[in-house]
Amino acid sequence: MRETLKEAVERIRPALEQVVPPHERLRHLQELPKGEALLRHAGQGNPGRPDLIRVLTKIYNLLNLQLGQICQELGYPTHQSKWRDSRPLDILARVWEGIEMTNWYQWQLGQMLSEQNHPWVNIITTSDNPQPSLFPELEE
Repeated sequence: MRETLKEAVERIRPALEQVVPPHERLRHLQELPKGEALLRHAGQGNPGRPDLIRVLTKIYNLLNLQLGQICQELGYPTHQSKWRDSRPLDILARVWEGIEMTNWYQWQLGQMLSEQNHPWVNIITTSDNPQPSLFPELEE
């Protein structure tokens, strides 16, 4: 029998919270809609635009990594167009409450229909995002 959405969220949440603790997640959830709104209004020549894009990219990469973790846990492919349903996003929305109101979430839904190759929507798995070594001097 397939686990319910609630069961899947309860099973996966602890692993997601090891990477992004709840207090950090709440901060990102507050910043993201503001940043997306600012980006819509910041023209190409705006001197603050590159910094805004850097901040949004960091948050989007974090979300893409979390979505990648969910996909790995569920056995879903990391290409949204190959999903049979939106279960990975449904789980993310239960952990990141309010994320479905962001452009990022809407873009992810759109990827299910027409996949685009853009770093803001590409799912990242832990194998794609190696963590820096704590002892780089020991690496060859």
